[in-house]
Amino acid sequence: MTISPHEAYSESFGEEAARTKATLRGGYQNANHDAAGALPQKLMKRPRGPPPAKILAASTTPRTRILPPIRAASPNTPVASSNMTLEEKQQRQLHSFLRNFLAMGESGRFQQVIDLRQHGIDTGITVTDATLQEVVLTVPNLRGLNLSGCSHITDAGLWAVARHCQTQLDTIYLAQCEKVTELGLRLLAHNCRLVLVDLSDCPQLNDAALQTLAAGCWMIETFIMKRCRGVSDAGIVKIAQCCKDLRHLDVSECSRLGEYGDKALLEIGKCCPKLRVLDLFGCQHVHDPGVRAVAKGCPLLTTLRLTGCRDVSSSAIRALAQQCTQLEVLSLAGCIKTTNSDLELLATNCPQLTWLDISGSPNIDARGVRALAQNCTSLTYLSLAGCQRVGDTALSELTSAGAGGLAKSLGELSLADCPRITENGVDALTAVCSNLITLNLTNCKQVGRRFLQRLITKLEFVQWATSFFGFEPLPNAAELCRQRDLRLLQLQSAIKIQAAMRGCLARGGLWQAKLKFVERKILPKIQARIRGFLVRKRIATDKKYQLEDRAAWLIGRAYRDLQLRRMLKHAKRIRQIREHEDEAALIFQKNFRDFDVSYEAFASGRSASSSARKWFEMAHEKVNDDGSSSLTTRSSKSRILGKKWVELVDRETQNTYYYNEVTGESRWSLSPRSARDTSDTEDQISLALFTQVKQLRESPVPYSSRDQHMSWLEAAITEKDWVKADAIVQQIFIREQSQVVTERKAREEEERLSASSSNGIIQATSDLTPSTWIEYRDESSGAMYYYNQETGETSWSQPSIAASQWQEMQDSNGTTYYYNPVTGETTWSKPDS
Repeated sequence: MTISPHEAYSESFGEEAARTKATLRGGYQNANHDAAGALPQKLMKRPRGPPPAKILAASTTPRTRILPPIRAASPNTPVASSNMTLEEKQQRQLHSFLRNFLAMGESGRFQQVIDLRQHGIDTGITVTDATLQEVVLTVPNLRGLNLSGCSHITDAGLWAVARHCQTQLDTIYLAQCEKVTELGLRLLAHNCRLVLVDLSDCPQLNDAALQTLAAGCWMIETFIMKRCRGVSDAGIVKIAQCCKDLRHLDVSECSRLGEYGDKALLEIGKCCPKLRVLDLFGCQHVHDPGVRAVAKGCPLLTTLRLTGCRDVSSSAIRALAQQCTQLEVLSLAGCIKTTNSDLELLATNCPQLTWLDISGSPNIDARGVRALAQNCTSLTYLSLAGCQRVGDTALSELTSAGAGGLAKSLGELSLADCPRITENGVDALTAVCSNLITLNLTNCKQVGRRFLQRLITKLEFVQWATSFFGFEPLPNAAELCRQRDLRLLQLQSAIKIQAAMRGCLARGGLWQAKLKFVERKILPKIQARIRGFLVRKRIATDKKYQLEDRAAWLIGRAYRDLQLRRMLKHAKRIRQIREHEDEAALIFQKNFRDFDVSYEAFASGRSASSSARKWFEMAHEKVNDDGSSSLTTRSSKSRILGKKWVELVDRETQNTYYYNEVTGESRWSLSPRSARDTSDTEDQISLALFTQVKQLRESPVPYSSRDQHMSWLEAAITEKDWVKADAIVQQIFIREQSQVVTERKAREEEERLSASSSNGIIQATSDLTPSTWIEYRDESSGAMYYYNQETGETSWSQPSIAASQWQEMQDSNGTTYYYNPVTGETTWSKPDS
């Protein structure tokens, strides 16, 4: 049979409950119901054995049991074999073997936890070391042994267990094994890794035995040591220091614990943070410091029994309430210093309490009971035995509207030795608490037997109690309660289904009326709201489109304004450039007209040509800011003809000219005088002159009098008049260059006018191209005359500009102005000519 730590703890509760019932049967038979001995004043000096009856009457334990109660027979007490035959003995042994050794099922394997205590009871055979050795040899993979009550087991049997089971064994029960000493525990600690150890009722063990066990078994989680008079704080301190994973500690009725201070409890609070169950029943010397240390160091505590600890006061209880908020089972029986304030704090911070014993507390009254009723709604067991100030007022707090949860969950209540309890309070209590199946009314003088008989008859699942004055549940009360709850659930379900069906039938006629009302009143409103929503949505969409159109128009206007400003700026820049070009052309013409060079100087081709070319270069440098010029006076291809003159090639017309490095003069041909300076012969000069004439014939520049000039040049060459030929060549080159400049300006003006007309800024009012006059110098006299390229006319005086040569223009603002394409002049007023 497998026995878990929880089962062992429940078994201990069962033993104490049986002992409590036995004492109650003998303690309340007298008729005078003496309640003076109900308080545990004599607990300090009680002898070894069961405690006094009136002390245990004030501390009733939970009635839930997992293991069956211990039988009266002892495994060490052999049954009289004279009354049994051999066949009966064999049957009992077979029954015990099947029950205690074989596992359930068809596998035929042995159990891993064997209960030799039950085997001795079933067979009537005394369990000895030989029996134990036979068992461990047959089943070496044992994990647990129950040797409780086997008083013939010695250290030799434990040696066999330690040798054969070794590390697999983790659970052992040695309660009431009086022959087991420190040596046996040393063998177990050296070879086995024990997790659960029960050493209850072993008076021969002392602190040294516990120190030996703790040194080797540091994995112990459950340690039970009830009624061991030889154990003091030193042994428990060693257990707490070594066993850090300790979860369950039972040292109830160890009278020497705390005898010289709460050293053991202080060490438990420091070293055992995983502790969940602590039983200090009957430990008379426990004081507040030890309890506060446990509360601080063990926050996971769920079960705590302080029964009979008279020195525990409110400070310890408050520490428990504030730090151990997971408490479910709490026994403060005999803690006479408990007050209503302690109960209020405990109920507020520990709402998970299911089992509470505060019997023997003279300071508790209706106020404390009200706090429990309002906060501890899961409480199933409550003991108020010996609370002299508890009366019908406290019971009314339990049955009040605010205690609905507690009234439904409360199942057991002890009101023993409460003289203020009356029949009216008990009647009201049982009427509200439907699950109350155990009620102890011992020594309640105002509650009579006849009233209790009527109450038991009225209640369903209770009967007269056998061990106290009151009632207890029927043997099958749990099943009856389950059936009752099922019937109530079915009844409530049927009522709800019927109500739903009746409501559906009743609502059938109202449905049509509601539908008509909706169609007549509500539907038009919904339609109107939907139409309004759609209209608002369409308006919002139209407004959005309008805003987008407006934004696009504004962006377009801003863009057009930007483009217009850019075009105006560009036109202004072009106008400034044209004005600069016109000024440069006028300067060039003026300087060219002001040259008054004699015929000899013109014939020699020195001063006039050099000065004209310099002024020509200056004018073009002013027109072209970037340094480019339509007339190039330098070339990459050059040839040195003498010490002074250098032959160069013009880049634009590809004609040859000559440059004097000393004077800076440039000529299209060299005169005989220049030839003499360069030490050239006449044949060489004529050859150069013929080369220039050939170049003029191969790349002529078309102008009106070019053929006449060419004929004059050929006649001069025939007559070998080199001075005249040189002058004619210079004249031809000058006119060609003038023609090139005129054509370039005409092309630029046409491009400007076409670009202005396409941009819509300037609009010409006349498409007529004016006639062009060119100024020349006469070869014979040196005087200036004017030649018209289109009509072929010549004039000694400067011709006036015809009115048709002025063009009417308009700027971007529509203002009219006048422009002369010949001179490049502009004016806002209309010219007279």
